[in-house]
Amino acid sequence: MLRASDIADFFIALGNAEHEDPMTNLRINKLLYFAQGWSLQRLKRKLFDEPIKAWKYGPVVGVIYNKYKEYGRNIITECSQEFDISVFSADEIQLLLDVYNKYRDISTSRLVEKSHEANTPWARVYKEGEDNKTIPISLISEYFNNHFPLKKSVVIPDNIEIIGRINPKTGHTILPAEEDEGDDAYEDLV
Repeated sequence: MLRASDIADFFIALGNAEHEDPMTNLRINKLLYFAQGWSLQRLKRKLFDEPIKAWKYGPVVGVIYNKYKEYGRNIITECSQEFDISVFSADEIQLLLDVYNKYRDISTSRLVEKSHEANTPWARVYKEGEDNKTIPISLISEYFNNHFPLKKSVVIPDNIEIIGRINPKTGHTILPAEEDEGDDAYEDLV
């Protein structure tokens, strides 16, 4: 099973490469919530074990919030760790790309609103002034299972082997062929 920090870094690396909507602590936490929900629907299992809490501004994974709280409302400029993309299965990469593509053009404030809609797991658990209640995984599963399946936006063949790593300086994925040319090879291709 993945760690929430692996998934957060995946979204940060992808978001920084895309430069669409900046990756902030608030945005990362909403993407983690949506990724967990869609995983429960599509893969029939949790993507990560860390609990999701009901805070004032929506669902939050506490360890991720604490990891990036030094950024405040600012853009998270780099991954918190060097990670190897091989920790993700092809199904997990497919799911995370689909989640990213579904929400990439939605503003962070709108993601907060979506997580606050009536009958969402957050809305069913949150009580003003009680920011640390865990949202039960069963509520998240029930909610997402009552929606149409997440659209596959990028199809990754089952037989493809995903190999690569994230350049900690740039946040870009470095493919094996590019490693032979040095860590800055990706920048030369852009």
